[in-house]
Amino acid sequence: MQLTAEVLSLNITTINGRNYSSTDSHVGNSHVEFSFGQIQRFGTIKKIFHSTQTPGKTWMILMPWKELDKSDDPYNKYPDLNCRLVRDEFEASVIVEQGKIIGHVAVLKNPAGTFGIQVKTITAVGLGTMVCDSIELVCSCLLNKWFVQGWEGLDM
Repeated sequence: MQLTAEVLSLNITTINGRNYSSTDSHVGNSHVEFSFGQIQRFGTIKKIFHSTQTPGKTWMILMPWKELDKSDDPYNKYPDLNCRLVRDEFEASVIVEQGKIIGHVAVLKNPAGTFGIQVKTITAVGLGTMVCDSIELVCSCLLNKWFVQGWEGLDM
């Protein structure tokens, strides 16, 4: 069997009716939550491609954001938010099949010093595992939960 290094580069792919793009095509649609081994990670899509060696599969080169220690992540106390604080830096790129993509990610870039952390961070919210489709409903649900349970402990 002879392997060839030919791939077809794509700017966009569709997963479950939603468009996903490489960073050079559309930055907002490139932020993703994905499965890597047994864990869920956040990152951005560098490239999307097909290979003649794996017909019918779409592959992505992803750049995962560096994780913070769980004790430094103020969202760690609220797993229902599907939110994580990560470093605004990338780890080594990984290649995953598009079936490992969970969904889009909403991103808020934080300056150094936010939450007492001396490096730039990103607040990443996974949207692919949200129970509702509407971002307005998501915000309403989150605010309602915080008002019902109280603001104590939200030392953000």
